[in-house]
Amino acid sequence: SIGQRKQTISGPALEHEVVDRMLPCAADLQEYERYRDTPSGVSPMSVPGIRGGQYQTNGLEHDSSGRPASMYLTHETMNAKRYRKLWPIREHYRFFRRIGPERADLGIVCWGSSLGAVREAVEAANARGESVAAFVPRMLYPFPKEDFEKFRASVGRLMVVELSYTAQFYRYLRSFLDLPKETRVYKRSGGKPLTAREVEEAMSTVFHMKAEEAIA
Repeated sequence: SIGQRKQTISGPALEHEVVDRMLPCAADLQEYERYRDTPSGVSPMSVPGIRGGQYQTNGLEHDSSGRPASMYLTHETMNAKRYRKLWPIREHYRFFRRIGPERADLGIVCWGSSLGAVREAVEAANARGESVAAFVPRMLYPFPKEDFEKFRASVGRLMVVELSYTAQFYRYLRSFLDLPKETRVYKRSGGKPLTAREVEEAMSTVFHMKAEEAIA
């Protein structure tokens, strides 16, 4: 019921605005390549009814025309093309939330449903005179790395909060971020909602521990 479901929806709900779609020009349609390799990674996309704009699309690896292909060079070229489309997305859409003061003694990083409890805990801590801020990415990939680095530079110690027994989010962050070795991790299995009380207790531990006691 979570992974698959059937649902009746309204037809107009499927309508959406198309912004800056790159349509093929007359020269493109001479020998149309739907997935033509371009510097930006974005290829001219035809719409139904354009003469010469027919193309094949599927879930298999394919060449520039859309035909399935298993050649290594084709696969490498298409992968590079896809990833070139991601970086402008990261630069244009800065999907994250920052909670708390511009500079803080403790910075918390979390994501998803943990936001509510973390927000409540951060606001309560600052009301008590403590100095805590939080960084909450709303898009995990591409990750808003530049914005996170600014956050990291504005806080003292760092703590990751997540509902994962194996600290999956923390390990994901470490795969492409240079987190300080004294980063503290508060983690536990899911199954029940995270509470602000839990976060506050974890924050208190960080405030009172020595650097060598941190979990890294």
